[in-house]
Amino acid sequence: MDAEALPFKDNSFDVVITGMAFALFPDQEKAVKEMYRVLRPGGFVSLGAHGPEHYWEAIDASLRVMNKMYFFGYRFEFWPRNEKQIHSLMKRNGFTAISTNRFIWRNLFKTSVDACKYFSSVTASWWFSRIPEAKRSHEDARTLKYFEKKGIKVITDDVIIGFGVKP
Repeated sequence: MDAEALPFKDNSFDVVITGMAFALFPDQEKAVKEMYRVLRPGGFVSLGAHGPEHYWEAIDASLRVMNKMYFFGYRFEFWPRNEKQIHSLMKRNGFTAISTNRFIWRNLFKTSVDACKYFSSVTASWWFSRIPEAKRSHEDARTLKYFEKKGIKVITDDVIIGFGVKP
């Protein structure tokens, strides 16, 4: 459904949660206003967002090697940059009792091939959906070769969670 135009009546829910989809909303401000609108007073919101280091090693490698025409236009600026930004967004939209937490962990893979296969499997919904099916194996092979050449065996997860209450 469209997070920027939720199909629910005002004050419908006790809890609203975004997983890691928050970074994909083109108008995050509008999405947060909608979350606020559908929450009952005293309701709880949780925003899960990518932090600035999320998958950075793998994304950097992919951007360097993949044909840009397949993902040109994907807007990385949608990704929140820090906890302060999430806090401010929630405060501007009326939430109280706001807290944020940032969690960073590094996934170490045995081989570059393992790291590349992990990355392509968890990001396939947008990386590979833009590549014509006949060209996917070629782009995948180019990316895998680059991971191996650069010895990329670490993929960082960086997650920011914001919590708030509708007064």
